Amino acid sequence: MKKEVLFITLLFVIIISVACNNIDLSKLSDKDLQRVSKELIVCNPPYIRHASNCCLDKNGNAICDNDEKVSETPSGINAPVKETPAQPTHPETPIGNEKYKCKKNILSGYPPLDENTKNELTKCAGNELCYKSLISKGAVISGDKLILPENANMRMCELVEEHDAYYVCYRTFAYAKQDPCICGLADNKKFNDLFQEACYSEVGKVMNDENICNMITNDNPEALFYKSKCLEAVGVSKQDVNICETIPSAQGYSDRSSCYFQIAMIKQDPTICQKEYADTCYGELGIRNKDLEMCNKVVNDIILKGRCLYEVAKAKQDSSLCSQIVYGGWRNQCNKDFGLA
Repeated sequence: MKKEVLFITLLFVIIISVACNNIDLSKLSDKDLQRVSKELIVCNPPYIRHASNCCLDKNGNAICDNDEKVSETPSGINAPVKETPAQPTHPETPIGNEKYKCKKNILSGYPPLDENTKNELTKCAGNELCYKSLISKGAVISGDKLILPENANMRMCELVEEHDAYYVCYRTFAYAKQDPCICGLADNKKFNDLFQEACYSEVGKVMNDENICNMITNDNPEALFYKSKCLEAVGVSKQDVNICETIPSAQGYSDRSSCYFQIAMIKQDPTICQKEYADTCYGELGIRNKDLEMCNKVVNDIILKGRCLYEVAKAKQDSSLCSQIVYGGWRNQCNKDFGLA
């Protein structure tokens, strides 16, 4: 107890002395300095303790940067020193969006393939059904989930030497693990196909998540096709026209109109028809609901409008609507049904 009191008193005296008299700490004895510095000198990252001071250690290798940068060669010339790169604070890299951050070492959780599995894969020798049988071995479907056996090893996908089975392998693991990042492991160059994009699209639909669709960043037409189909499916499922609006166009074609149309039908909401292809949307709503107002909103498609008016005339038993039909085929059919021909 007395020793602790003496030490605290000594510490207090030194602090006061340093503050008031600018005493050089380097003149203290090594023993006293060692005891006192533990309390006086606190170095916050990226700085570290060095003797009685703090020094910068950006790369976290416990060596002061000043000591690393100066390396004398025999000729007395300072030689350049290769610094150890700083380790990232988070070992993940975002792909396509901020929701899914994919680890660079996804396969690290899987052990090397055992010889038996390697031999079975070798025996498949390009046979699609053989590979698929091995991939799905022991798998169970429970509701809308795919459950793989505990010993299922994704490293087998690398040894699959058949186009469709190769894609199915990565898609199966991505779906079962609910992890779209697995799609990024597929090598598009192996069979010169867009395996990654197709996988993101299918897994995005299954997981009902537009963020997965947007992991497709390739802008070639086929890739945009996969992205469009994914966003359309998710947009319709969520009944969200905002997702429809993000659907890209490829070679002058887009699935946006189909997305809007399907949501308009589900919600029975004619305001959505104003987005794209209004005639088709209004006409279909008019036919489904036998709604004359919707029929009259069809402006440019006289065939669709004729059919719409015909369906309403039949449903409401109103023969006067036959005369409003411009297209001859539906007008004639309407007049015939009501005995007006």
